Amino acid sequence: NKTYHHLSKTYHLSKTYHLSKTYHHLNKTYHQSKTYYLSKAYLLSKTYHHLSKTYHHLNKTYHQSKTYYLSKAYLLSKTYHHLNKSYHHLNKTYHHLSKTYHLSKTYHHLNKTYH
Repeated sequence: NKTYHHLSKTYHLSKTYHLSKTYHHLNKTYHQSKTYYLSKAYLLSKTYHHLSKTYHHLNKTYHQSKTYYLSKAYLLSKTYHHLNKSYHHLNKTYHHLSKTYHLSKTYHHLNKTYH
């Protein structure tokens, strides 16, 4: 009877010890995994903020460059219209000079014929 109680006590102590050990192991695992997932979540959050910041920077750069290229296109368009106007003016002047030259040639021809 004494031996039975001793064995029974030993068994329960052993069982309690193993359960305690298992509990501590699970507790440790839980805290490690909790730490792991929290740190992973933190890194993802940090990465998200970095990407968000990068996106806003690129978006800003895009709008700035859009404005830059639009203003450049506007200036080129203005320059083109100015050059086009100048071309037409020069073309008109050329035709006027050409007409004057031909009239002058005709005059000399007529003058020669007259004399």
